[in-house]
Amino acid sequence: MDNNESHKRTIFAKRLTYLRKKNGYTQESFAEKAGFSRGRYANYEQGRREPDFEIVKTFADILNCTTDYLLGNSDSKSLKSNTSSQINYQIPQQGPKDLIKFLEEPEIHYGNKILTEEDKAKIKASLDIIFWDTKQKTDEKNRK
Repeated sequence: MDNNESHKRTIFAKRLTYLRKKNGYTQESFAEKAGFSRGRYANYEQGRREPDFEIVKTFADILNCTTDYLLGNSDSKSLKSNTSSQINYQIPQQGPKDLIKFLEEPEIHYGNKILTEEDKAKIKASLDIIFWDTKQKTDEKNRK
C-alpha cells in the first residue's frame, strides 16, 4: 500500500468515526444497522480493515453522505439532488399526517443527523407547549 492509499484509509476511518458519532450511533448500534459485528465494524474505524465498494456505499447510505466524502475524494458531505444515480425517497402526500406518529418512525433526519429518542422526546415536549398555548388562546376566544 502506498502513502496515498494509507492516507485515504486514515481519512476514511476518521470520517466514518466522526459521522457515526455525529449521527448518534454507538459502534454497536451502527454495526447492527450495517449488518456487521461490532468487532468487524471497529476494524474499519481503526483502519485495520479496508471496506469493499458495497460496504462503503452501505455506510454512506446510513450516514446520509457521499461515498466520495467517506473515501476522502471530496470535502462535501452533501448528497446532490437531481443526480441520475440518486433515488428520490420523497413520500407522496396523501392528506394530513399525524406529527406525533411521524416522530415515532425509527429513522428521522434533521439535516445529516439521525434524531435520537431523546431528540424526539424534546420535539414532542416542544409541540405540547406550542399546541397548549394555541388551545388556551382558542378557549379564551370561545369564552368571549
